Amino acid sequence: MSNIIKPIETLYKGYRFRSRLEARWAVCFDYCKVKWEYEAQGYKLPSGNYLPDFYLPISAPHTSGGDAFSGFVEIKNKSSIIGIKKFDPNPGLFWNDHPKHWTREECLAFELALLHKTYVFICYGDPLDCFEEDMSMLQEITETVWSSTKLRTACLKARQARFEHGETP
Repeated sequence: MSNIIKPIETLYKGYRFRSRLEARWAVCFDYCKVKWEYEAQGYKLPSGNYLPDFYLPISAPHTSGGDAFSGFVEIKNKSSIIGIKKFDPNPGLFWNDHPKHWTREECLAFELALLHKTYVFICYGDPLDCFEEDMSMLQEITETVWSSTKLRTACLKARQARFEHGETP
């Protein structure tokens, strides 16, 4: 018998998410009016195969006034890490510069960012955890310039989302 607790697959908007945590992020993206695609495509990278949880297609000019944003978001349970790690497509690092303390997912996220010249975010915890840890990074992912109150409300709606017995958030 295994002591590993398995996540509960969750249906939301016709998608079968591997966990409720991923479904809650989809709820947050919807509330923020961010277009998303779930597990849109897998990639063969130098360190292995990688299937990011979400792809956020170009949908609007970035809130900073710069280019439109598109990128990938990977969702992980919070553990010793809570918050968001951002992998930049232009970090000034080379393939062999992977810090030795990075996890396999972090190495793959770094490689995907470089090869596809896009941002990759790894979010540890639910949207509210990430909001409380780093609101500005969450604003960057959701492309919002909302007040902190409105963004926090979106995160709270995601945390409160219930999927049992056919309920819809």
